[in-house]
Amino acid sequence: MDLLSHFLSMLKIESTSISCWHLSEPWGVAVRNYQPGFAFIVTEGGFVVETALGQTLHLAKGDTLLAPRGGDCRLVSHAGAATTDLYDLNWSESRSPRLDRSAQPGSAISVAHGGGGAACRLLGLAFSIHSGQGGFVLAALPDFIVLREADNSILNLMRPTIEALLADDQPGYYAVARPMAELIVVGLLRSYILSDKGFSPGWMKGLQDPYVCKAMLAIHEAPQRQWSVPLLAAVANLSRSTFAARFNRLVGQSPIDYLGTWRVTLAAEMLRDGKASVVQIAAAVGYQSDRVFRQAFRERMGVSPREYRNQHLA
Repeated sequence: MDLLSHFLSMLKIESTSISCWHLSEPWGVAVRNYQPGFAFIVTEGGFVVETALGQTLHLAKGDTLLAPRGGDCRLVSHAGAATTDLYDLNWSESRSPRLDRSAQPGSAISVAHGGGGAACRLLGLAFSIHSGQGGFVLAALPDFIVLREADNSILNLMRPTIEALLADDQPGYYAVARPMAELIVVGLLRSYILSDKGFSPGWMKGLQDPYVCKAMLAIHEAPQRQWSVPLLAAVANLSRSTFAARFNRLVGQSPIDYLGTWRVTLAAEMLRDGKASVVQIAAAVGYQSDRVFRQAFRERMGVSPREYRNQHLA
């Protein structure tokens, strides 16, 4: 498996919902305190996004807005338009648009809003990603991503299926819609990562370098191995000094620090999801001493492994 596939496979999407938005100018929607990730794909017209940090993003037909972790923003027909709160819109179902893991709708949820002018139609996706290894991926992504139609060939191929999902109200809808929504989300993230937009140092920048990429993949495939910089340099087929400098420059941390971060990420997931003891987990992720593991975990997570597990059990 290549490294990008490995990272994308870490994204365990726990739940999704699909919505169809029928909007007409002038219109505006305020998204506040919305924690699930969301995406809007423009199927007709266009709109403007005003983020809480003062960014203004313009989207046209075929473009996509992706907020991997959710976030506050204003979706408007034009800059400065008045807004209605997301939860006050006239939804087709009585329940709120919050992502509900127990809900299995029989068709796409729809909403109509606006003043009756020029039309804008959106496909909305809300999704929840498991915070374990998926959190490792999400932490490197910006709050808001805009993908242009030309940058997203897979989504373009899926458009007929998307249109069919929006109109489908037949039995079995949810069984088809959920995996399709997951495929769309993963496809959007893949398109962004492959877009090479001058990423800051991190795993996405390291992914673009064939030498560093080999070492990162080795770490992810065998985190329990007693890796050293010379061993990883040999995997990358570089000298020790060249490899160490290259890794630091692209990934933003030393190879051993990156290894430690990945080990703690795996350990945190095991602490949340399993019943293995701290000693067993320490050994499983490559620590020969549970004392060293406890220290490394506290340095990165701010609490001890036992405290972390108790917090999540609570």
